[in-house]
Amino acid sequence: RVAMKKTKPTPGPADSPASLQSRVDKMGESLKWVRAAEESADAARKFAEAVIETVREPLLVLSKDLKIVSANRSFYSKFGVRPEETIGQFLYELGSGQWDIPALRRLLSEILPRNSQFDDYLVEHEFQKIGRKVMFLNARKVIRGDRAEELILLAIEDVTERMRLEAELVAATVTDPLTGLLNRRGLLSRLEAILVEARGARKPFTLLFLDLDDLKSINDRQGHKEGDRALTDVAAILRSTFTESEAVARIGGDEFVVVPAG
Repeated sequence: RVAMKKTKPTPGPADSPASLQSRVDKMGESLKWVRAAEESADAARKFAEAVIETVREPLLVLSKDLKIVSANRSFYSKFGVRPEETIGQFLYELGSGQWDIPALRRLLSEILPRNSQFDDYLVEHEFQKIGRKVMFLNARKVIRGDRAEELILLAIEDVTERMRLEAELVAATVTDPLTGLLNRRGLLSRLEAILVEARGARKPFTLLFLDLDDLKSINDRQGHKEGDRALTDVAAILRSTFTESEAVARIGGDEFVVVPAG
């Protein structure tokens, strides 16, 4: 008889304890890298969300198909909407279609696809709840790194009040504060346009000069308050007699000028 002795196979290099430990270590490093990448993406997302919330102007984040992904507090406050009726909605359906603005639709559907951004587009729109708004729109196409997803940042600057104040400031420089008629500067500006039109049409125009008799006497006898009342009464008569397209001005103390329509 031949005695058979059982022997265990000699472990190869790939199965050695050192090799197995090395593979475990590599797997651990890979898992650490994955967790670090996830934490980094989460931190980046939280940072981006914090930046959006910090921006004072209303800001929307839109998907490529123009669904609202997120909005900041300024947007909700300015336009009177709530998150639950905003997130996930198509922009043009927001607020029962209040954001279906032709100028905005053109910007997002025609201009933005050809460019990565647009800046300072002026849009005026009458909203049902909040009235007329004048807005500057700015948009950027961005890629969200963790998902390689194309998004659109839409910033909305409400300049309604600023435009109103600017219009009032301009009006104040060309308007007589007592009567509300054009002042001398306002009249000269209107006359320039009237002259250009008259020369182009080769036709004359009429210039009427009027003055209020005895204004000094009214001021001396009854006081300047009554004198001012006399001037405003004359201005009211002129305003009711001529249309807004016709130039009516007070150019001095008791002097008025009218340029009636041709």
